Amino acid sequence: MAQDLLWGVAREQRGFFTMREALGSGVSRKGVEHLVASHEVERAGHGVLRFPRFPATAQDRFQLAVLWTGTEAACLSHETALEAHGVTDVMADRIQLTVPANWPADYERAARDAQFADSLVEAIAQLNSWISDIETSPETKRTPR
Repeated sequence: MAQDLLWGVAREQRGFFTMREALGSGVSRKGVEHLVASHEVERAGHGVLRFPRFPATAQDRFQLAVLWTGTEAACLSHETALEAHGVTDVMADRIQLTVPANWPADYERAARDAQFADSLVEAIAQLNSWISDIETSPETKRTPR
């Protein structure tokens, strides 16, 4: 039951969902922990989980970064948005996001915590390892900056 509820959310977000979304869907922390223990879902970053059966893509790092912010108002911006939409052949060296002016809100303390920021870096590194075997044709290869 919990898995079905969360799959509905995750399907719209490249296989990802947040703990906040799980709780909002009526799934308890204990229910999510059970799914993690049974390997039905895995931790992708601070407060972000992922269904490993969902196909990994090069776009996953963008979804993870947006969900990591904890606000539905976050979106990709600048060079990252251009890359995500295939408008440039330049691969951004960092993910750029736009968030509301009052963003940190309840994340303020966590954002100051270096471990929190490191968890996003580690999560993106994990995503990169998941997609390392995704082959791209010469026409779709990006030029690193």
